[in-house]
Amino acid sequence: MKEEVDAPETTNQIRSVLIPFDNTRLDGIVDIMFATTSDAAGAVESNPVEEVATSAAENERSVVADPEAIARKRSQLLKALSEKVGVSLIKNTRATYWDPSHDIRAVCAVSKAYPDYGEYRYWYAYHPKWDQFLTGGKIGLVAWSCLDLDIAFVMPRAKLAPLLSNMNVTKLEGGKDYWHIKIKKKDDGSYFLHQPLGDKDVSLSPFQIALPH
Repeated sequence: MKEEVDAPETTNQIRSVLIPFDNTRLDGIVDIMFATTSDAAGAVESNPVEEVATSAAENERSVVADPEAIARKRSQLLKALSEKVGVSLIKNTRATYWDPSHDIRAVCAVSKAYPDYGEYRYWYAYHPKWDQFLTGGKIGLVAWSCLDLDIAFVMPRAKLAPLLSNMNVTKLEGGKDYWHIKIKKKDDGSYFLHQPLGDKDVSLSPFQIALPH
């Protein structure tokens, strides 16, 4: 279950009920079961897919990719990212990683390809809790990998932050909102970060890295 729970607060709650308790704590256990189920449901990589691009508020739904393929690709990404920063990154949660000093922090996300959606090839969610995690270190990186590519894109959080206001947002109950990160592939094979509410898309060429085989 630890592998499937991404929220640190839920993990702490789970630890708390492993201590002997009386019946007065039953309500707390029910709350934890609900939170754990919600976290586990979100632990499978999901990507918002654009069905009809009629406006900035596209009609979207969630699809899931093969969890085993995602795990393999994330492992490749983590290895390449560790080489890039010059230190081994260790797991904090399913999608967040840091070095032993916690000064270097990274969010690692994976998307399957969507060739049937034109230029829109890869979709990711970016959660506020991930953004907060990155701001707690001296260096924060957001890394996006793609199941069918041997490359990934690593952008400093400082570069991504001003671009978030130009992205679509899904608002959920309980404050679990997230931004939609969409990577487009142009006809010339170049990749861009989509800015649906901005003036132009952002080239990802400066942020591209190779993944190990």
